[in-house]
Amino acid sequence: MNLFKMRNFKPMELLEIKEPFNSKDYIYELKFDGIRALMFVNKSECYLQSRNQNNLTNKFSNIVYKTKTDVIFDGEIIALKDEIATLIPIDN
Repeated sequence: MNLFKMRNFKPMELLEIKEPFNSKDYIYELKFDGIRALMFVNKSECYLQSRNQNNLTNKFSNIVYKTKTDVIFDGEIIALKDEIATLIPIDN
């Protein structure tokens, strides 16, 4: 099964916790509100897909990555400054 070519899955859903806590069993981070997406990247292609499997590549054409191997990023597309869209990887 080649997940990079199939692209028929959704990003992981996050679990919201109301208050921070300290535990060696968990890692948590701040939640940025944006558009949750998967980004499929290799040496010839960069494809963005929404959690509903819609193609977002043209909508966020300023997010371009190229890698030597097939990579799938799961993250949040947010605008941090000057309307520049950025994909923030989600640590799982």
